[in-house]
Amino acid sequence: MNRFYDQQAAARSLDAYMIKCLQTSDEGDYIGNLELNSATISAFQNPDCLRLTRTQNGELEEVVVRVPGILCFKTLPPVDRPLSANTIRHVRNLRQYVRISGLGSDTFNEFEDIVKSVHKMFSDHKGPDSSIPLPVKSAFESHFALDLHARYLTDRRVAPNERHIPFTDDVDPIRVLEGLRGARFIHTAENEVQYLKKGYDNDNMVSYERLPPREFKEGDMVEASFSFIAYSLGENKGYKLVLQLRSLALLSAEYRENSERRREEDMVNALQCQSSESRKRAQDSDVHTNPIRRRYIPTNTSKGATSSSEMNFD
Repeated sequence: MNRFYDQQAAARSLDAYMIKCLQTSDEGDYIGNLELNSATISAFQNPDCLRLTRTQNGELEEVVVRVPGILCFKTLPPVDRPLSANTIRHVRNLRQYVRISGLGSDTFNEFEDIVKSVHKMFSDHKGPDSSIPLPVKSAFESHFALDLHARYLTDRRVAPNERHIPFTDDVDPIRVLEGLRGARFIHTAENEVQYLKKGYDNDNMVSYERLPPREFKEGDMVEASFSFIAYSLGENKGYKLVLQLRSLALLSAEYRENSERRREEDMVNALQCQSSESRKRAQDSDVHTNPIRRRYIPTNTSKGATSSSEMNFD
């Protein structure tokens, strides 16, 4: 975001959208409406992890929550250049990542307490001897923020029953990730992130359309969906709780586009002022701007000739 980005106006618009989310229940679990009393922690294998779940219509399902915010930082597809991932660890940690903030919105700041409540559920499930640290607290210009991510690849050894899903051209257009994964890694549904544009029709019914991930820019108002997963760090090594990115939807690019337009106008005005000042300095100076006359040494073929610009030494 540049210096022309109107953070206060963006935060007000975000607040208005979150009020709307509180009043609707047909678009999935908005984080502000998350009912933890009906949720539980369930253990899974391949890979070994704990997930926030609930029983819906007699079936166990993962809880996926929606959170709107302003996109502050991102590392998103496409992977369109070679990567210097020289070790297995580097390849394993390649990820899609976003940081979203409310830019000071009190409503957004309340989400920190919700994350802490979910963390307590994970800790209580494992007991007092467990080691599940809180996700690292993030910030943007001192404002509370959430970090969401999803790895591109999964170790084949921890997901032996999964099959590799080829990357789309929006994610891996020149097959960089395909080349790096080799035989050790696979790309599964757990690694996939949906990139979308969210809108409403004339009847105020929500609709989504696919959007290339390269279209997302810092300063956009977005809505991310994520799940709470605590991955095992190994036998007797505890767990790591992550906010697993599932989708990213563009809500509005208005404030980002306005700031870019104002920045361009400011640059044009600055160049015009600079040009005007340069002309004024040239007019006010004693420097001669006309060509100087110069006499050349005559040759046999041009004896006595002078150039169109002469200097008289007489």
